[in-house]
Amino acid sequence: QEDAAWGSNILVRRYGSGRLVFTHFRILDTLGEDPVADRLFVNLLNHFARRSVPAAAPAPLDQHAVEWMRRQRLEQVRRWALIGEFADDSEGAGQQRAYPPEKAVELEATYPGWFRAVSWRPWYSLRDAGRLVDLHRALAPAGHRRLHDGFGTAYAYAEFSADRRGIVPMDLCTRNGIKVWLNEKLLHEAEAGAAPTGAEIEAYVKQGRNSLLVKCSRSAGSFQFALDFAQEAQGMPQLTWWR
Repeated sequence: QEDAAWGSNILVRRYGSGRLVFTHFRILDTLGEDPVADRLFVNLLNHFARRSVPAAAPAPLDQHAVEWMRRQRLEQVRRWALIGEFADDSEGAGQQRAYPPEKAVELEATYPGWFRAVSWRPWYSLRDAGRLVDLHRALAPAGHRRLHDGFGTAYAYAEFSADRRGIVPMDLCTRNGIKVWLNEKLLHEAEAGAAPTGAEIEAYVKQGRNSLLVKCSRSAGSFQFALDFAQEAQGMPQLTWWR
């Protein structure tokens, strides 16, 4: 009947030597955002870990899967370290004030923040998501989906290596106040705008290790930026991102 409802929120059925789990909860889609999804996922892992039967010998690795995962990691994933928010008392003030990460990037350090002590935390941007770094989501306190409304400043740090020195175009898009340092030299600076502002910047990279520091200051609304390097042209330095 059209008004009939399925009464099982989570359904487990045997399939061969294993089990299949059916659920109408959007668990995987909301991990890290919804605490209920996080708790259900952990409970499911614990439940099946207690009922699993270890194999007599480790299963051989599928080399095709291993190579696919390696390519995905190199091509899709960009690793960052994020810290914030630092307090601003007025619009634009954070853009002008030099907070501790501008003086030295110490990934083990802790500093006074807007409403609590802040320290560096890992974060990842994905190519399929436009290389977006969502600072609202990344830096919100546990149990909250976003930061408070008002002013604030955050930093993102990353490293990459280049096989040779040369110029690589950098694509940057944000509506927040932004500063970008490449190898501790200021590469780009822009004030906050009402609409996302894109820029293509010529970045001179050196052979070997390079460092990238991004400062993002907001007044209200979205708090995010998207950044990546274009590497399509032949003869351009090839970059390997921090892992």
